[in-house]
Amino acid sequence: MDVITKTECVVQLMDNKKLVEAKQRYLETVIPKELQEKVMIVQGQNKGKIGTLMSKEKVGAETVAVVQLQVDFSVSHYSLDSICQFIQDRSM
Repeated sequence: MDVITKTECVVQLMDNKKLVEAKQRYLETVIPKELQEKVMIVQGQNKGKIGTLMSKEKVGAETVAVVQLQVDFSVSHYSLDSICQFIQDRSM
């Protein structure tokens, strides 16, 4: 994924590898269903870093993700809007 503007990006489709422009309003983050899956931080100080989903916890009325970052093995809490499932295409 490449960012064009604050509200637009280019994404590569998984099925045919085609590059398409997409506006932010048409995108949503996907949260892994299973623990131990890879996620990318998409907001905040650690934006762009990859980590592992360790757990999901209730904090008040909100559910947060507990993520261990690959870069330094630190563990932090993130809102579900701040992470997305990370699938790396090994053929790239």
